[in-house]
Amino acid sequence: MAESSEPRVVELVDSREQQDEAYRAIGRYMVVFSMLITSMRSLMIERLTEPETEARDLIALAFGSSMAQQIADPFFAMCRAVTNLDESEAQIESLLRRLVNEEIEERNRIAHSDWLIARWTRGDIQVPSAARVLVKARSKEPVQQVNYKPEQIDGLGDRAELLRNVVWEFGSICLQRGTWDPKEGYPTVRVRDSLQIEAGRVVYKPGDHSVPFPPR
Repeated sequence: MAESSEPRVVELVDSREQQDEAYRAIGRYMVVFSMLITSMRSLMIERLTEPETEARDLIALAFGSSMAQQIADPFFAMCRAVTNLDESEAQIESLLRRLVNEEIEERNRIAHSDWLIARWTRGDIQVPSAARVLVKARSKEPVQQVNYKPEQIDGLGDRAELLRNVVWEFGSICLQRGTWDPKEGYPTVRVRDSLQIEAGRVVYKPGDHSVPFPPR
């Protein structure tokens, strides 16, 4: 039987709702990541200066153009330098530092990849809501594509938000944002009193948090 010469008509479906959700999820992740870095920078500035002083403004300027890794490295070094961490607390610091470094790598992939988010899709096939294409000319696989649904990107945002909160808690304790006992030489609230490692993540211990969350 001869094939029909009639042109094949493919019906396109308007996927603006999914498109908007993908935009929202990506934007939320970037904002949450920014708050993670801002928290570390703010805690260091508070530790180094007195409130409402010119020095605080000047140090904020000095940190202002630093990239994420250039904030994270001195933050954790400062926390180790001024706090006598015991073995369990040192493990928390080491894990937090690794998770922050991994989050910085995730943020770089999200920020510097090419995003493909379709407005119109074919109704007869399943397509991803968003695709992140990373080009690495020197790697074995120079073009890498990762497909996402908005809820998957939201999952990355949730992870970054929890990390930001526990980093704020950890830094607030180590850098003496809360109560401090100079006679003992360490905070009256210890890192181990507030945080613990659970399933490869640093999480809050049950009960009241020792240091208020930063403003949202």
